[in-house]
Amino acid sequence: MNDGRLPLWVVPAKDEPAHGILLRLAERNGIQNIRFLSYMTGLRVSQLRGGKGIDRLARILRCEPDAFMHSTFVCETRGFASVRGERLNFISDLDQTKRRACPRCIAKSAHHRFWWDLSFVTTCPEHAINLVDVCSCGGTLSWKDVSIRKCCQCHVGSVSDIPASPADSAVLAMDRWTLGRLGVGRRVSVPALDRMSMTTAIKIVQHVGALEIGGYRIGQQRPDGFDVPMNEVRLAGFKIMQQGRLDEILDKTHNCYLETRKPRSGKSKMSPTVRTAYGWFGAWFKVWHRSKFFEESSAPFANIILANAARKSIPY
Repeated sequence: MNDGRLPLWVVPAKDEPAHGILLRLAERNGIQNIRFLSYMTGLRVSQLRGGKGIDRLARILRCEPDAFMHSTFVCETRGFASVRGERLNFISDLDQTKRRACPRCIAKSAHHRFWWDLSFVTTCPEHAINLVDVCSCGGTLSWKDVSIRKCCQCHVGSVSDIPASPADSAVLAMDRWTLGRLGVGRRVSVPALDRMSMTTAIKIVQHVGALEIGGYRIGQQRPDGFDVPMNEVRLAGFKIMQQGRLDEILDKTHNCYLETRKPRSGKSKMSPTVRTAYGWFGAWFKVWHRSKFFEESSAPFANIILANAARKSIPY
């Protein structure tokens, strides 16, 4: 490793995180190999993605860390990361394998935007199109690339040459709410979710969406276990929370539970609890509600579930 000095440097752009800047530095200096880039700078994409090596990058850029920290994820304890005052799950909320981009954003300015790494965002609210994870040559974008515009296998292609795919309007609404909280675009209010941390809101949206799509089931279930793309699961949950229909979905789930209790053999069955009356969702809720990850800001959501159970004389 050398002292990290490069003959050319770049100025951090709007919404550009530290790890995106590293790739733009490579392109600016004609570096075409990710390993050589690490040798030249003493920095790695994986390192900068968690907020490590920031001071060294700032020295290479001849600027203060504050110039790009606003858009850089910083690892916290227990597997969480923060950006712009929001707390995220470093593993599930951040896509660390695929690299994604908006073709029209790249055409406007070829730099990485931090929110392209959010696994629960699939569109560009500004241009109303879907994000892409492939180069115009058909190759997959990755963090082995040393150009924001294209994959490492491509010589003349560019993400900006990929035909834009119009985004679904409902998905756009969800992404605009998400990104508005992070200062990207205009802030949109969803009262049922606004007070929660981002990671809690996403967790709740995913579980509520899975309940709507998968319905009443027993046993251990996960939001990604219903053979439906996660963006559709999130969208279903977001709509329910936005429209205030959680109580209605809980009623429907409980009715399915009652159907399963119809006598078949004459044997008596145990009285229901929240854990059983709402199937897998009730079991998840009870564990989460009692865990150290439960936030007081999500109490109104919990109260809807508890009130629904109370009206049915279902004990906690």
